[in-house]
Amino acid sequence: MPKPPLNTISAIIFVANETVARQRIAGVTAIGRIVRELAVAGFVRIRIVSKEMDFGEEALADFERLAPGAAVTFSAQMPEGGDTIAFASDYLVPAEEIVRFAAGNGRELSYQGEPVAWRSAGSGGTMVAADAVLLDDDAGWELLRRTVKSGDGLVSRYINRRISRPISAFMLLFPFIRPVHATAGTALLGIAMLLALLTGSHAGMIAGAILFQAASIFDGVDGEIARASFRSSATGASLDSAIDQAINISFILGLSYSLTMQGVQFAVYLGLWSVSAMALGLWLIGRKTVKNGKPLGFDLVKHKMREGNFGPIAKGVIAFFTFLTARDGFAFLIAVAVSCGQALLALSVFATVAMIWIVTVIVAIFPRPEATEEAPSVL
Repeated sequence: MPKPPLNTISAIIFVANETVARQRIAGVTAIGRIVRELAVAGFVRIRIVSKEMDFGEEALADFERLAPGAAVTFSAQMPEGGDTIAFASDYLVPAEEIVRFAAGNGRELSYQGEPVAWRSAGSGGTMVAADAVLLDDDAGWELLRRTVKSGDGLVSRYINRRISRPISAFMLLFPFIRPVHATAGTALLGIAMLLALLTGSHAGMIAGAILFQAASIFDGVDGEIARASFRSSATGASLDSAIDQAINISFILGLSYSLTMQGVQFAVYLGLWSVSAMALGLWLIGRKTVKNGKPLGFDLVKHKMREGNFGPIAKGVIAFFTFLTARDGFAFLIAVAVSCGQALLALSVFATVAMIWIVTVIVAIFPRPEATEEAPSVL
């Protein structure tokens, strides 16, 4: 017998502690997160059962923003009759787990031995959820940990994220914080970096390299805030990408200027070549991305290289150059090299990588002509 769609079933949220339900977890109220997962799963009727009916303006705003298609009502008692699925307010069950439970015959859904949902019309036993988050004091940190991107480089994964996540957690304590505030912070670090490099001194050059790495770390904050608080947008992603690349180009120009002011005249040629290659490649990638109807971004070549059908040696080479050309990788390496007195070597290596990168961009962007088959001989 087919299961009724979720838009015909009522979802009930039992709230045992209103204070806990109202608490903000990574920028969103706990009850708001639960309502969102239910709405994503397909529920259009959600009832919150609680002794108190006042969850505050912030929770109501979360309902409106995160579940615009659902009717959220409040009641002091459990409704009688009808097919309902009830959820505990101290666990966040992902939408996919909710859908799986609703599609089955189980009467109870549990996670790590704790019941997290019950179905009034269920006839089976207990189903086990593969994932859920206990909404306790550590929930915010766990949700931020889950904002990691699959495309993160090694430096981002093992160094940058360990620093950016605590920053994101702190910023999300303030209700007014939006991803654009973190994007502005990255831009300010980029400006400070350029000013340090333009002093033309050795100390300014080292400070600029350190600020470049700091901007690379802080660059992850806006994305973490956006994903944790469900505020991702195409406009925000495009602005973030544009600022990132502006900082990259500014750093190479500033480093070349600083070295030139310190008597290394050859640095100006390395810098001009590197910036020219970067600007051309980024223009080609950005143009292709926007033409495909996607937000402005510059990961097109990286994705194509990773998805291509290459042998093990070629994949290793691609992985190495992806690491060098990824912002997290080259920001970290250049910061280390400049701090160790190897600024010219770092700029020379980057100029070489830029040459290989622009060739790779051209190969990836422009379609290769398909081989034409010879007409079969009639003789």
